[in-house]
Amino acid sequence: MPRRVAVKILHARHAQNEQLRARFKRELEASCRVTHENVIQVIDVGEDDDLGLYYVMELVRGALLDDLIDDGPMPWQKCHHIASQLTAALNSIHRAGIVHRDLKPQNVMLVERSDQMPLVKLLDFGIASVTQDDEDHNVELTGTQMVLGTPAYMSPEQTYMRTDRE
Repeated sequence: MPRRVAVKILHARHAQNEQLRARFKRELEASCRVTHENVIQVIDVGEDDDLGLYYVMELVRGALLDDLIDDGPMPWQKCHHIASQLTAALNSIHRAGIVHRDLKPQNVMLVERSDQMPLVKLLDFGIASVTQDDEDHNVELTGTQMVLGTPAYMSPEQTYMRTDRE
């Protein structure tokens, strides 16, 4: 392939955990169904005897939203532009049956373009919940009693295990 890509590998300490491996692989395979300009494109998922489980995605170069926030207030037009693209990305993954579960400024990349407004890319589906495996099956790939995410960016109901959910 004549383009640069990024490769993410499941850490060796997790490679022996069959449940983790299966969830990692199935979530990434499901995310391959999402094709949207504001969502990181997963190109391939595989396993190598030496490397272990890995996935290949487009290489995105830019600044993290987190870094932009640290620089101080942004003009409302830029905030609106970023929020609109992020909303479109979330809508796209939700339609595919995927919930990101770790939406935070460190997982949003801004790619500068010639028109002066950045292209937003939603990254890191490592702890995504895939509730729709395919058209015929509805499968939960993560446990309902698991608390996952970055605490500072979690909604209150995510920070404790609820027993009243279906």
